[in-house]
Amino acid sequence: MRSPGPTMTIASVIWWLTLVAWTAAIIAPAATAMSAFTSLPTMDLTTDRIESFFGDDTEAAGRFIAGYVTHPVFQASDRVQTGCAVVGIVLLFLRRGAPVGRLKSISRRFATATMLLAAALLGWYLVGISPRVESTLEAWRSAVEAGDRDAASEAYAAFDPWHRSAERGMSLILAAVLLTIVSSGIGSTPPRSGAR
Repeated sequence: MRSPGPTMTIASVIWWLTLVAWTAAIIAPAATAMSAFTSLPTMDLTTDRIESFFGDDTEAAGRFIAGYVTHPVFQASDRVQTGCAVVGIVLLFLRRGAPVGRLKSISRRFATATMLLAAALLGWYLVGISPRVESTLEAWRSAVEAGDRDAASEAYAAFDPWHRSAERGMSLILAAVLLTIVSSGIGSTPPRSGAR
């Protein structure tokens, strides 16, 4: 069995680093949000900007503040994921498919397909979901800080469905990336005849 050349080896290393970074970019914000939304509401936090709206409800104020804490992490995640998708697509183009496994293997073709799927899902998320999450979130925050309960209730009713869509979108992207990792791993395993 012929050993891969240095270009193929470098491409494979970049491929794996890209998949690891993409996975981390999805999981890290979710872990940050779980921690923030669990701990901050129990700390009796509030600020002058929202005290008139939440009053003595420090738990709700803590959840609101947790959103501010985690929001930049999710924005950074979007940028990292975009970079990973670009690198993945470039590698697919340069190596005529995923740079792992034999050229015509099923696992390599599947890894190529799932990487394209992950990139397409991310594009759909960034264009179709994220802008609406951002705009409705900003409207809700502005209403809360203005102390306008009616506007805040209306804005949250608009924000919540988009937030749920964002969660589903991230789950689909993560699933596609994990499938790419699994199929790439299978494709990277040498056949038994080659191993001997």
